[in-house]
Amino acid sequence: MIQRLQKMKAIRPILTSIILAVSLITTRGADKDIDTYMPVTDKTDENTFVVIISNENYKKEKAVPFAINDGETFKLYCEKTLGIPAESHIKYAPDASLGMMYDCVDWLEEVMKAYNGEARAIFYYSGHGVPDEDSKQAYLLPVDVGSSSVKRCMSTAELYKRLGAMPSKGTVVFLDACFSGAARNGDMMREARGVAIQPKHDDISAKDLVVFSAATGKETAYPYKQKKHGMFTYYLLEKLNTTGGAVTLGDMSDYVTEQVKRNSITVNKKSQTPTLLASADNGAWRGWTFSATPAKRYESVARIETPKSNSGPLSITGSSKKNTVVEATKLEMAGNKIMVNDVPYEMVRIDKGTFSMGSQRPFNAYSTFSLSQPRHKVTLKAYNIGRTEVPQAIWEAIMGNNPSENVGENLPVENVTWEECQQFIEKLNQQLGTQFRLPTEAEWEYAACCRNETLSDSFSGSKKADGIARIGNSTVDCGSLKISDIGLYDMSGNVAEWCQDYFARYDAAPKTNPKGPNKGFQRVVRGGSYMDSEDLLRSSYRGHMRQNESSPSVGFRLAHD
Repeated sequence: MIQRLQKMKAIRPILTSIILAVSLITTRGADKDIDTYMPVTDKTDENTFVVIISNENYKKEKAVPFAINDGETFKLYCEKTLGIPAESHIKYAPDASLGMMYDCVDWLEEVMKAYNGEARAIFYYSGHGVPDEDSKQAYLLPVDVGSSSVKRCMSTAELYKRLGAMPSKGTVVFLDACFSGAARNGDMMREARGVAIQPKHDDISAKDLVVFSAATGKETAYPYKQKKHGMFTYYLLEKLNTTGGAVTLGDMSDYVTEQVKRNSITVNKKSQTPTLLASADNGAWRGWTFSATPAKRYESVARIETPKSNSGPLSITGSSKKNTVVEATKLEMAGNKIMVNDVPYEMVRIDKGTFSMGSQRPFNAYSTFSLSQPRHKVTLKAYNIGRTEVPQAIWEAIMGNNPSENVGENLPVENVTWEECQQFIEKLNQQLGTQFRLPTEAEWEYAACCRNETLSDSFSGSKKADGIARIGNSTVDCGSLKISDIGLYDMSGNVAEWCQDYFARYDAAPKTNPKGPNKGFQRVVRGGSYMDSEDLLRSSYRGHMRQNESSPSVGFRLAHD
């Protein structure tokens, strides 16, 4: 009897393990939805850092179906299945601008350097990839850029070079994108030419870098509509699900490649072959593991709702226009300064005067810069204009939300439409009894060139961009750069600025207090942004957008008579 009890005691752990395994398999068989039922680990991985960029809602191209769901679900698996701390170790950027994408890479580089080669890195991207028609170089497309503007996209060659140079135990790149010029639904992208392009293979020379892409050559990275994911991402997540995260990169690669090849043919009736790039002398990557031990329990999670793709011009979602809990707003006007909840916004008086508006540079008639010509005389009455762009703290106090992509109370508010600027101004005027407005285009340029027409083809108050103009990966605080000769900040770069006028070509006739045409299709945007080249930051350069469009590179400043 004692021996029998001892035997039962000895085999009880084994029986328990078998029952648990059968239970997990049975339960998984009952519900195979990777979005709602996933393995959860009790362990924490403090040595893996993740960047996730999921670009779905494009302003100038068709939306990428389910890209947000791809990114959200991959983030959940990193957190729940692999045990990577979400707050400190995962940087997630849905519907990212170029600045946001570079911020993510900068963060990953800084972390890897701080850990001095003792940490691992994962870079995941779901969205449009685009080719350069001339060089065949591949690029990742930000949500606010069209596919023909590759200079404002993220080069995969540059990305791999930066990631490969980081000190790490291993860096894995997952790209649920193709680079042929095709959209996820198989159509050609709006601004691409009508044929698929065979992109170049980028050189992967770093021994600790592996790139796993969703498609090869001229193929398209298709969706798996029934599962609400990209097909590549679906099988990547399914393998993490069935293994509890305890899978090698080699096994993951074999499984995803086989499943995508088979199911793309049967589901989408099109071929799609994932491809893996690694340095020629590095075969050790096949043994890299996502997690040393599998997650031993499964949990139900709330269904991730995929945001609807916008069919027309849209306000970029991501940090989208979330409501902010705002206490009673305290507003007062003191001299030439507004106080909004004790946050000051100062106006600068510009004396009346006459100047030559437009560019002096000799441009070809078909050049974009010809929009700044012909140069013509303009006479303006005195007016007031904001010393800085409107900061987010003041927008939040008046509107109760913050639409900005680059978030910070002293950063300029951006990602706002011209129409939303009008709503802000109307509310401000109602509460203060004032007559604020957007500056006219002529007023903006006169202030930008500091009433000195010789600076029209230079920056605001300086012939050099250094210190006075903002170009970089993100915005900076309002008023933190060098002040111009007449006391204004950030007229060159940081964010471009809405003006009141409809956009139209200049004529040579002199003007007095011009306000632009009475109707039109787009509104004027001036000053260039942190995302632009120096040439677009000149005081005379003219931009334009539809008044119901927004961009993380466009904000505004106030004016009044």
